[in-house]
Amino acid sequence: MISDAMRSLVEELVLRPDAPGDIIQFTNEVAQLRMDSGESLWLLHTPDENLYPKLHEFLSSLVKGMTLARARVVMLGGKDSVHQVLESAKPGRFQRGELRVHHLREDGTWWHGPNSEKPSDMVEALEGAVREPRSARFNDANFMFALSQALERCKARQREMSRFRVQYDNKLPWATYVLMAMILASFGFQTLFGGSTFVPTQYRMGANVNSQLGEQFEWWRWLASVFLHSGLMHLAFNTYVVYALGTFLERIFGASRYLILVVLSGLLGSVASYLFGGGFQSVGASGAFWGFLGASAALGLRPGVLIPVSMVAHLKKVALF
Repeated sequence: MISDAMRSLVEELVLRPDAPGDIIQFTNEVAQLRMDSGESLWLLHTPDENLYPKLHEFLSSLVKGMTLARARVVMLGGKDSVHQVLESAKPGRFQRGELRVHHLREDGTWWHGPNSEKPSDMVEALEGAVREPRSARFNDANFMFALSQALERCKARQREMSRFRVQYDNKLPWATYVLMAMILASFGFQTLFGGSTFVPTQYRMGANVNSQLGEQFEWWRWLASVFLHSGLMHLAFNTYVVYALGTFLERIFGASRYLILVVLSGLLGSVASYLFGGGFQSVGASGAFWGFLGASAALGLRPGVLIPVSMVAHLKKVALF
């Protein structure tokens, strides 16, 4: 027998048209949901007190083996003594992620853990799910039909994600590694020929010169300046961004389209610096990185074309960071 509380939460978080999550598994006692925000949400009926050790074991294993970064556990019904078990899992932020705990009492009131977070969309969704009159919800037949469809959609998305991961892992981002090697080699030559921060060395090796200086135009500087860097910190940051975003984008786009992105972004960044830069000369691959961010944003705005829909929320956060 499915409780009204379990059913109400599943309907609100999964089954309505604009619901913010998918349902991974469902029984009368347990429902596991995957929210669009990346959270893993567990809905559990509060067991008898003699089963509290098993509940504690489950919470401990969830914290120790968590790979989803964030999780919530919602206990339904039962006595307030379950709070001690939830508190024993030490909810809150920890090294590997975040755990939040909630308890919906028999009288419909909520307990949101020992260190209650500020009001959030998730908390509002949980509380709102049980405020709506029961008569306004699905009837039994519609609920079971919608639930079966939601489970099938989730399985299809999991299969899509599995195929994507296999293809992604099997692609070697060799173009990104070559690009990193060229940047490091150029930095080595800068150091050898006078130092990476030595302005004359930068100029001789192809620094991009401001158009307002009246220097003779040399187009090759627009490309050469991308591989030059001023100082170790400048090199370290740009090389990290090449590795973090470049390896991802190359696996998604393929080497040829990725190289087109690198060249065009680098050229456009250099052109902008040449025309509008306020300094004497400029070096670095920052212009190309704006192209990387633009490409990441484009992937997030067009889900299901090159990446699975389930990756969109995470990709938007990466691009924002």
